[in-house]
Amino acid sequence: MKKIKLALVKLPILSITLFFLSCVAAAYLHPGSEKEGIGYKSNHYSFTHNFLSELGELKTNTYQSNPAIIRKNNTPSMLLFNGGLILIGATLMLFYIQFKEVFRVFNDSKKTQFYARLCKPIGLFAGFFYVGVGLVPHDLDFGLHVFFSNGAF
Repeated sequence: MKKIKLALVKLPILSITLFFLSCVAAAYLHPGSEKEGIGYKSNHYSFTHNFLSELGELKTNTYQSNPAIIRKNNTPSMLLFNGGLILIGATLMLFYIQFKEVFRVFNDSKKTQFYARLCKPIGLFAGFFYVGVGLVPHDLDFGLHVFFSNGAF
């Protein structure tokens, strides 16, 4: 029961907390960006002007077409944000590996145990895709990043 509680309660709470804190730290370390389409320029991350996924890119302003816009190094922010996504994905996979055990331990109905087994591969794939999103920033390989993003979300 301790193993189940760890995988289904304690580890998810810890992972979500660490992901939230890594997002806050990544936003704090983000060097800022420039959006030529809306005339926005800043030396810090903005929750109203930046996409969340911009925390995970290798360099800032990668999708701006104006060559005069400086692309700044975003490595510290990228490592924190993408590391958090990898942690969430790994935790999701561990969660679904143990999920069916709860219903077996409490001797739940066969139908419930069947559905718990049925959702296991879906949870494992979702976790795998979250890890993929974290491993492949959109400015490294956009097509692969979108593939993983679509699978995760």
